[in-house]
This record gives sequence, C-alpha cells and structure tokens, in this order.
Amino acid sequence: MTRNNPIAVTAPSVLGEGRMTLLTPAQVAERLQVSVWWVYDHTTRAHPRIPAVRIGKVLRYDAADIDKWIAEQRAIGLRRAR
Repeated sequence: MTRNNPIAVTAPSVLGEGRMTLLTPAQVAERLQVSVWWVYDHTTRAHPRIPAVRIGKVLRYDAADIDKWIAEQRAIGLRRAR
C-alpha cells in the first residue's frame, strides 16, 4: 500500500455492513486542493468542520463523508451567491 492510496477497511457493525474507504489528511488535502494544515485546521474548528475519525492518535476521513461535506459546502456557496 502506498501513501497515496486510500485505505479500505471493514466498517464496524455500528456503521452497517460493508466497506468504507478511509483517507489520510494528505489525501483529503489533495482531494480538496488545499494544504494539509488547512485540513487539520478545519477538522478542529467549529464551522465548517470536516468530519474525521480518530483512531488512537491518528486522524482518518471517510471518503463518503468528505464527498457529502463538499456537496454541503457547495450548496452553501450557491445559496450565498443568490
């Protein structure tokens, strides 16, 4: 597994059956075309907060949550543009 490849893991039963793709902060930064620092900052701030999963001391991001977050931010931007 390379650093640029997402990590596929089996989701716990609480999240339902199936697999989820976890991304590193660097992968999220690349996807959003921002710095890794920006990703960390928006993971800890009140708004707009990027949803994250903490595994011990490590942060990971569910790819589906990131896609949903992008769609929400786009919707907010479209509403403000009116």
